[in-house]
Amino acid sequence: MKKTSPRSKTENLGQPFYGDLLARSLLRIGVQKFEAYEVSHSIWKKVAHKKDGLNEVAGLVTEFLKEKYPHLLKRYQAWRKILKSPKPLILLICGGTGIGTSTLAVRLAWLLEINHVEGTDSVREIVRHLLPQSVIPTLAVSTFEEGSVVSEIKSKHDRLIYGFTSQSQKVLYGVEALVARAIREKKSTVIEGIHLIPGHMDFLQKYARQATFIPIMVDIRSKASHHERFMSRGAQNSKRPQTRYLKFFKEIRLIRDYLIRQAERKSVPVVENYDLRHAEREILDHIFNHYQKNKKS
Repeated sequence: MKKTSPRSKTENLGQPFYGDLLARSLLRIGVQKFEAYEVSHSIWKKVAHKKDGLNEVAGLVTEFLKEKYPHLLKRYQAWRKILKSPKPLILLICGGTGIGTSTLAVRLAWLLEINHVEGTDSVREIVRHLLPQSVIPTLAVSTFEEGSVVSEIKSKHDRLIYGFTSQSQKVLYGVEALVARAIREKKSTVIEGIHLIPGHMDFLQKYARQATFIPIMVDIRSKASHHERFMSRGAQNSKRPQTRYLKFFKEIRLIRDYLIRQAERKSVPVVENYDLRHAEREILDHIFNHYQKNKKS
């Protein structure tokens, strides 16, 4: 006779209880990392052996917050409602080359329990393979190299911006497909990349009732700090040599300037990314405030 394996303590929960998910809920509201995981583990030990243990988690978290962080309790309760919203959240993180949008996107998706992260550079690669270079040459090069493939405009600055916006326009067709799919499947998604230019995504209007769109512009205002970011990134990753980026650093900053102007014109929040933790906290605050504002209106 085949022996049955002994039931684990966590099996009584009916579904896996991951302390990591609880820790994220505490990190979202501002509890420090070490304490968030410590409390999560403590609660896990209390509920793991109980059949309906998951039903007790929210109450135990509430008790902890009332005792130690009463000012965060309403925020915790509000986030629970936000994440249960039937409308998917589409978080759009734009920023210039080397600003750190990819790192922030992955981190924020983890904190928000979002399983889908898409980059516009990947969309560009797909579109580039579908359309011949002879038809749309601006797709074949990086954004900061666009000035070299646009010849009909005299000003070097204008050639660069024209080429960049031209490439972005084509990439945004693919971004719209990502948005449509996320809404169709009701899956929250983080989309990041330089091509998410504020004011160039009018297609979002037709989906406004079906999803919550929150655009964020990420920036490094200091030219010296931005330059240093490329130096350190090149030292850490030999596959992305800094020499190419430093060669086009002037063009990279010009595109950055254009993006910031567009964000300011369209009232898109600009978040400085000198410190990853501070930037992610500020973005979470923008998301939280957006939902709270819409709830009252």
